[in-house]
Amino acid sequence: MPGTGGEFSPEDNKLRAEDRTAHDWYRFVLSFPPHLIRNYTERFCLSSDATVLDPFCGTGTTLIECKKLGIDSIGIERNPMAWFASRVKLDWKVDSDGLMKHAAEVAARTSEQLRAEGLNDDSSWPLFTRCRPVNSK
Repeated sequence: MPGTGGEFSPEDNKLRAEDRTAHDWYRFVLSFPPHLIRNYTERFCLSSDATVLDPFCGTGTTLIECKKLGIDSIGIERNPMAWFASRVKLDWKVDSDGLMKHAAEVAARTSEQLRAEGLNDDSSWPLFTRCRPVNSK
């Protein structure tokens, strides 16, 4: 594991498959891999009662990993593009109704365009199905 014996390999600096969802949509040359942050939070015994300050937060790798671990964090970034990417990556509030509405609009427009070009979609296969969460009644 990186940082435990002072020995690193090139693999230590690569993004792992499990980190792609939060970290792979925007590449920032000066960033470092998320597992490095997880390693340091373990190494320094950080828990949910800690607060981490990242004075050069870039696109938010440290902030995201802290959020995933339930650790408060504060980030400062001067670069407007990196700051924007960090803010967007940290906003996990999803308007599911708005998302479904937008998806239905895209599906309707696509269907219209396909029909206009002579392609008919099989309506017996719905594109979107609304499901209840497992724990809801």
